[in-house]
Amino acid sequence: MAAQKDKQMIELRETIINGFPNDKCNLSLSLRPFWNIRSQLAIDETDGMIVAGARVVIPAECRQPLLQDLINMHQGATKLRQRARISVYWPGMDIDIANAAKTCPSCTEKLPSLPREPLKPHETATRPFEQLHSDIATVNGRDFLIIADQYSGWPDVIPFPNKNTTARRVVDTVREFFIRGPGAPVKFWSDNGPQFNAVEFKNFAKDWGVSNGNSAPHYPQSNGFAEATIKSMKKLIAGSWRNGSFDTNKFAKSILLFRERSSPRCSIASPNGI
Repeated sequence: MAAQKDKQMIELRETIINGFPNDKCNLSLSLRPFWNIRSQLAIDETDGMIVAGARVVIPAECRQPLLQDLINMHQGATKLRQRARISVYWPGMDIDIANAAKTCPSCTEKLPSLPREPLKPHETATRPFEQLHSDIATVNGRDFLIIADQYSGWPDVIPFPNKNTTARRVVDTVREFFIRGPGAPVKFWSDNGPQFNAVEFKNFAKDWGVSNGNSAPHYPQSNGFAEATIKSMKKLIAGSWRNGSFDTNKFAKSILLFRERSSPRCSIASPNGI
């Protein structure tokens, strides 16, 4: 185990057990970065790991691999910091994440633009998969159906073979999503794409007892939740190409990591909390 070999972790463990000195100047140089959180540091009784509150203190050897996992989410420095702060800690972590994000072309090239109007969230969902949000994103000449649960933030992405996606194909794909997963929602929000506005899709929603809602015409930004989730998924999609082809395996790992480490939204449960 890396923490058992890491000199800083060994010294930190001993200091937690014996107690920190009263003055920072009496602490060794290697442990001074932990001074400001010393009251939060403890040794977990279950597995013996060093923790800072609910966060695991990460040894130096494990930080770079963890940073790489975060960068593979292609969420940009701010969201990556938010996700990391939920479960892990090491001195200077925020700076390390910001610097790592700068080296990722997908994180820097796909920065979200400012909204052109105030975001107006839809009515609040009261349970998982009661309300779903969707959009069809086109990346590198290929369409992707993005679906996100309003209650939990849990996303799914279904790739299409090209950008000539018909309403019939969208209907078949959404129906399959209902069958293999959560069932039909009460409300299905979508952008103003032609596939969702097609009579065929509206008839499908009506037949399944689903209320079909659209963002305001010409102003899809009014759907704040969908915009935020769609931007996150677009970054994952854009970062999952290799030699001009969509790398399904790389994307699968990225979206799984996104789901596992998705930070809880304000007053909304996280996917892992369902």
